[in-house]
Order: sequence, then C-alpha cells, then structure tokens
Amino acid sequence: MADWLKHHVANLAAPDRYVYSIDQWIAFFEEERRLGRVKGPTVMELTPDLQMRFRTWRAKAGVGGHR
Repeated sequence: MADWLKHHVANLAAPDRYVYSIDQWIAFFEEERRLGRVKGPTVMELTPDLQMRFRTWRAKAGVGGHR
C-alpha cells in the first residue's frame, strides 16, 4: 500500500485523502486477521468476497458509496 501511495497517488489531486483510505483498509485487515479470515492479506485472499466484506464493514460505519 505504501508503494501504491508513492507511485500511483502522489501526483493526483489531494493525495492526502488516499492515506485515510489506506488507514481504513489496514483497520479492516487487522479485524479480518483477528477473526481468522485472512493471514496476510495475500493476493490470493483479495477475493470478491473479501471486497464485499470490506464494503459491508464500511457501511456499518455509516459510509456510503459514490453516487
């Protein structure tokens, strides 16, 4: 994620807002590891099911999608 921020986000408008997104993914992965659902996460674990769990996790926090 640090490489993604450095190489892909740094030149975008308002790159700082992406740091918050990374913080949310890290918190989610920590919970997933605590629950025994992921080990890494590894690339193999980045499944549509994991992504759905992330969206559900964010929705429970009151965050909605783009419209």
